[in-house]
Amino acid sequence: MGRTPPLPKTQVEDERLDELSDRTIEAAKATASDAVERGKQVATEAVGAAVDTAKESGREQSEELTSTLKERTQEQSSTV
Repeated sequence: MGRTPPLPKTQVEDERLDELSDRTIEAAKATASDAVERGKQVATEAVGAAVDTAKESGREQSEELTSTLKERTQEQSSTV
């Protein structure tokens, strides 16, 4: 079966569709802007968490090395 061509648009339809199109585009821009801002916030939080984790890991490693050094020093002192 053949398709019937669409009816020509009226000036009123064009005006209303243009308004709808403009509102839709503005809403999409606002949504994209919100998503970018949220992405920045999440990235900032992730960096902060990574820094905190690295600091804690560094402290733990330092404590372990200090403990190991003390143990070995005591071992050497007792054998001398």
